Amino acid sequence: MTEHPWIFTPTPFENGVCKAFAIAVTRAALLPQPADPSELVFAVEDRWDRLVTLFLEVTLNGVDLETTRRVITEPLPLDDGRRLWLTLGSEPLPGDPEPQAAGSMISPMSPETGDVAFPGVIVRGVRLG
Repeated sequence: MTEHPWIFTPTPFENGVCKAFAIAVTRAALLPQPADPSELVFAVEDRWDRLVTLFLEVTLNGVDLETTRRVITEPLPLDDGRRLWLTLGSEPLPGDPEPQAAGSMISPMSPETGDVAFPGVIVRGVRLG
């Protein structure tokens, strides 16, 4: 187990694929702000009852990613021949809609410390009062 929550132990390659990182965002964490034109922006369903997650996976040279998730871009080639894949997934969230957040909070998660397959972060809404 890592001693610091922001230091992640790399996951091993399994069948030529490494579950590198995930970024999950709850609907309640989104704040109204214009998009930065330098950022990669992709459409997702605007639903409070789904957790949307961007997955980063690395494949070994010559290995293609087999996934049921939506592939966001062509795989990005790395200098050593590996490729970085960005895929988008979602899963149900239980509960009722949350009120508009006053801010956002990022929490680290990893297979070592939680019930997740990827190391990464989850972005949650913060409410005051």
